[in-house]
This record gives sequence, C-alpha cells and structure tokens, in this order.
Amino acid sequence: MADRRWCDISAFLADDTHTAPAVALRDNDPIRLPHLHAAGVRQEAILMLTLASSYPFLDILWTILIVFALGIWIWMVIMAMIDIFSRSDISGWSKAAWVVLIIVLPFIGVLCYLVVYSAGIAERRA
Repeated sequence: MADRRWCDISAFLADDTHTAPAVALRDNDPIRLPHLHAAGVRQEAILMLTLASSYPFLDILWTILIVFALGIWIWMVIMAMIDIFSRSDISGWSKAAWVVLIIVLPFIGVLCYLVVYSAGIAERRA
C-alpha cells in the first residue's frame, strides 16, 4: 500500500496539468496540501518530499566532504593513539602527555604528533 502511494506522488508531480506543491514550513504549522491529502498521501510522505526537494545538490556534496574529513581525522587520531601506545622508546609520562594533548587539543595534538614523529611512524610501520 505504501509503494502505491509513492507511485501516486511521482505520477502527480510528473503530470503537466499540476504544478509541484510549494510548501512553506513555519513553527508547528502542518503542511496543508489538500490535493495530496485527497489522493490519500500521508503527512509524513509529503514532509519527506518537501525535505528532499529543499536540500540542494551542493549541500549534499558539502555534507559528504565534511563526513569524509571527519572520518579521516578520526582515523588519524586512532592511528596516533596506536602508535603512541605501541612505542617502547618513550616513557609512560610522555605517552600520557601525548594522549592528554590529543584529547584536550584534538586537531593540534594529532598534527603535532604527526609532524614530530612522522619519520618514526614510517619506520615502525615498515
């Protein structure tokens, strides 16, 4: 039954005799599209249709870029922590200091660790 309703929405919007519904969302204001309600389309389906059409393509690309950058940064933090705890040439206090620096100042801590010990990381990975 739900699949039929989605087909009804696409058929309605593809019809040249009707225009795509313009919806202005205000605070707690229900979406009132009588022709879609009369066709049996639920309120949630109308809201999803509105949200899908109000999220531009460049915003989607920007969101993908941000999520990718966040994933890379989390990967760098995990790899720095693994490298810190796998090292035997620094003391426990140095390890604790690096971990605190990475937790308190995440971006600066990880970048400083990668710059300071980049040659050592490459040697330990090989």
